[in-house]
Amino acid sequence: MATNRPGGGDRCDLRLTNVPAIVDELTVVRRVVRRWAAAAELSGEQVQDLELAVYEALSNVLDHAYPARGGGVFDLHAVQDSDAVTVTVTDHGHWRPPANPASTLRGRGLSLIKKLATDFELRLRPTGTVVWMRWSRHSAN
Repeated sequence: MATNRPGGGDRCDLRLTNVPAIVDELTVVRRVVRRWAAAAELSGEQVQDLELAVYEALSNVLDHAYPARGGGVFDLHAVQDSDAVTVTVTDHGHWRPPANPASTLRGRGLSLIKKLATDFELRLRPTGTVVWMRWSRHSAN
């Protein structure tokens, strides 16, 4: 599932493609991302922030892209360079709001990601949703 691909110079990518959008896979991916972020020499706080933000993005894949039908997949791409670490989570479903948001304490994931990352963008597309997150090496959140 995970492929570390060396780039040029100080760059190393983590690519996970066609990962089944099921709870058990999210746990595995979370561990892989944590190890990758620690190896990227982020601060301990940034590693925790990145891990939590990525997990929130992955949870949104289950909740919003493939809520009842299952069977979907997602891709994750993480890259580092001397200035920043960037993680992109892409699904191939269709964004759906929660069925009954008033009856749940959920629905804070995107706000949390926005607070944890230096930069954040949500891109809703006809072919899926992209969550783009960036952590600067030169500034604290």
